[in-house]
Amino acid sequence: MNLTEQIRGNFPKTIDKSKPVFSSLIVNSNSDAAIQKQLVYLFDYMKEWISTPDIYEQTGTMLDKTVTFFSFLERFTDEKESSLKNRFAAIFIRNHDTKWGTPFDVKSVFKQYFPSATIYLVENVNKINSTEPGLANLLLDGDINTDTPSDWSLVNCSASPEARFSKAYGILFNQTEGELSQSVNVASESTYFLHFFLKGQTKVSIKDNNNKYWDFASKTWSNDVKKTLFSTDVKNTSGTITSYEWDNRSLYFITQATTSSVTITFEEYGVGNKAETNVVFTRSNDIEVLRTETIIPSGTRVKTSSNKVFITTQDAYIEPNHTESNEVNVIAENFGYDYQVAANTITIIDSSVPDEVISVDNSSQAIGGTFIDYFRLFAKQPYSSFTVIAHFEGNTASKAFGLAAGNADPNMETEESTPPQPRYGNYGYYDKSFLSGVPIGFASDIYEDLLDYLRAQGVRAFLDIVIKDYASND
Repeated sequence: MNLTEQIRGNFPKTIDKSKPVFSSLIVNSNSDAAIQKQLVYLFDYMKEWISTPDIYEQTGTMLDKTVTFFSFLERFTDEKESSLKNRFAAIFIRNHDTKWGTPFDVKSVFKQYFPSATIYLVENVNKINSTEPGLANLLLDGDINTDTPSDWSLVNCSASPEARFSKAYGILFNQTEGELSQSVNVASESTYFLHFFLKGQTKVSIKDNNNKYWDFASKTWSNDVKKTLFSTDVKNTSGTITSYEWDNRSLYFITQATTSSVTITFEEYGVGNKAETNVVFTRSNDIEVLRTETIIPSGTRVKTSSNKVFITTQDAYIEPNHTESNEVNVIAENFGYDYQVAANTITIIDSSVPDEVISVDNSSQAIGGTFIDYFRLFAKQPYSSFTVIAHFEGNTASKAFGLAAGNADPNMETEESTPPQPRYGNYGYYDKSFLSGVPIGFASDIYEDLLDYLRAQGVRAFLDIVIKDYASND
């Protein structure tokens, strides 16, 4: 019995199945009645599914149907099937997470979609520039927009380009007893979330208008001074701190019935990051030497007259017909404020280098310490929320995001690159809504679509695109 006979058999014999209404709506011999067509489509689809149950082995129209059925994704013009499957897998395989709906899970999806950005996921905070009532950041100048931030009180610390997480400035703690504070009006008997980005160590205290301090450990207010320590240290297998890296940190506090304002204070604690600066190597101007290129390898040790050693992190090159190398980064051998040496003091080469290299110098001071930036304070909302922060460094306009079209997917393996490298030259797909950098309007659109798809029902999701643009500041 075929499908037409099955459908007709479900209706009593008293119904005239030749009538126009029945034949156009239910079933007819041409198989083009409205309900009949949908059932034919469904059974054909089921048959195809049974024959190819693995989505990632499907091809052609069947693959398009499956992706459309299970997600909001659509195949872009000329997009290869491998690229479509990769985007689909980023949502459903989720970096092989075994549970869905966790912060790590959402973060994994964004990392797979946008490999040029560092992705952070923060709960219970909103967009830093939200214009919705009650959702705005309560801290003024939370992104430190000037070198003299008047909304903050600074003691033994400064607004510095070296300390920025985004935009132009961050707060640099590079001397003892540094403090950064701001007072904010708050509502009584309410919950607030403080969030910031840190590279180093800091202690945070929250004091209310009654001179009581929030004790984060006991979740109560105390007459004694209470400070919470935060650190973003990276340790080796022996437990020794090897470096500090940017990461977000947060805490919450609950105001009392008599609370009308709080003062939030960040304090210097420990020495933070190792000091860094740039150096330039110089070689002799011998005619024979000038005809060649000189390479000073990464890992070369240089030092001051007081034996403060710095180590290069990249090769330095002196090109033919030049006597000076490009500027190269150097990092202090050890932690300590005493490595913040002045300009023109790193003048001794402490490693074996080519004989023609005769000197080294630093044109700027070495900077270390603790960096803090991108401060946010939000009142807890009656619903859950999270913010995805996509952090880009450098000239974002020249970076592709890992979505591309046709035969030139920038993340595919190529014969020229081993291991495979993104081919950022293929980022000009504006007309197809492909991403080529934060300034492109499509970026926010696709991020927002992805947020809508990933977030749980009833949970608000926000997006912050944060740019640390070296080109405009260094």
